[in-house]
Amino acid sequence: METAFQFIKRKHDQFQKDREKGKPIKMKDIGRRGKFCFVREAWTFMQQHNMEEKVFVIERLRKDRKEGH
Repeated sequence: METAFQFIKRKHDQFQKDREKGKPIKMKDIGRRGKFCFVREAWTFMQQHNMEEKVFVIERLRKDRKEGH
């Protein structure tokens, strides 16, 4: 099983590669007809102090564009 430290390192590397490639994060709008695209500007991983296998991820996203309706 992957430790919290290994998970944090793997996800940090993945987020860094996605940002370098300019890969947007897409989310459907509330009407589910279009999509909003966001760029991940920053992120923080935090291990829960009393449960070592639990990790919180806090991200700062910037709205980039809207696709569809």
